[in-house]
Amino acid sequence: MASVHDNSVTEISRLTDAGIQPDSSALQPERGWKVVQICRSYKIPSFAFPGIGIVYAAFHPIHVGKVMLIPVLKCGVVALASYPVTTVLISKYYSLVRKYVGPSYPGATALMIAGWGIIRAGWLHYMVLDPLLRRDRKKLLHATVEDLQPKELKASEGLEPIDPPYLRRWRISSIIANSLSSLIGLVLPKTSRGFRGYVLRRLFTLPFYIVPIIGPILFSFVNSVPTGQRLIRPYLKHHLNLKPRDQDKWLKRYSFQLRWFGFVADLLETLPGVGILFTLTNTVGAAIWVSTYHPISVERELEERSVD
Repeated sequence: MASVHDNSVTEISRLTDAGIQPDSSALQPERGWKVVQICRSYKIPSFAFPGIGIVYAAFHPIHVGKVMLIPVLKCGVVALASYPVTTVLISKYYSLVRKYVGPSYPGATALMIAGWGIIRAGWLHYMVLDPLLRRDRKKLLHATVEDLQPKELKASEGLEPIDPPYLRRWRISSIIANSLSSLIGLVLPKTSRGFRGYVLRRLFTLPFYIVPIIGPILFSFVNSVPTGQRLIRPYLKHHLNLKPRDQDKWLKRYSFQLRWFGFVADLLETLPGVGILFTLTNTVGAAIWVSTYHPISVERELEERSVD
């Protein structure tokens, strides 16, 4: 299978032989494509891609930066506007905890911290930011994918499509039914996603909030797969044109990498204040991650066929 670089060299040679001086800038890969090539060459682990998304969005403003400007302003406005509302809700919640639990009870601290996380993050993400930034995140994803492709490819072509037999050979059940973070989903499958699933996962990790730092880290681990799916599925749906069942198979193929990617991404998103911005940069990191791992999937399938 010829690489994009080989195709570029062949095209330059053909034009030179014909007496035409090629435009070298038109045949040079985008900076984003170079980033993907570097990630493949050095086998960058999945947990590093949220950080790569931050660096890429900050230092490559040609397409991504322009698209991010408006959603960043929206995040700032939402954070300022929602502060009085969440402050009132949290103060009411704290007063109820002190009244019925007591300030000296060790579990009161855990209830307060968990309640702060549910009210603050849940209110902002699921009720305000998700519907407000849904279209902006889609534009950001498309802009990132356009940056990550070599100039020889049109933006509408996307990356190499996955061969259907490649997916049919994976006799794997849904990733949601096989992950540690879906323990609640096994009991209450209809409530394992969305805001209700978020609240249930918070309550599931509530006892660990008594120990400082352990509670938030454990929750990010439990919430890692849902977070990773939320970030990766739009790419698989819109740019690889995979059906939900095939998306589950793709994600299950990289379930270990998905967990670590989602773990770091969720930790960043739950940081006070700046976590809102990381909901955008994680979209960039997810696009780079899939662009890096998808051709590896195709190569692995070709190797399996050659062995058979």
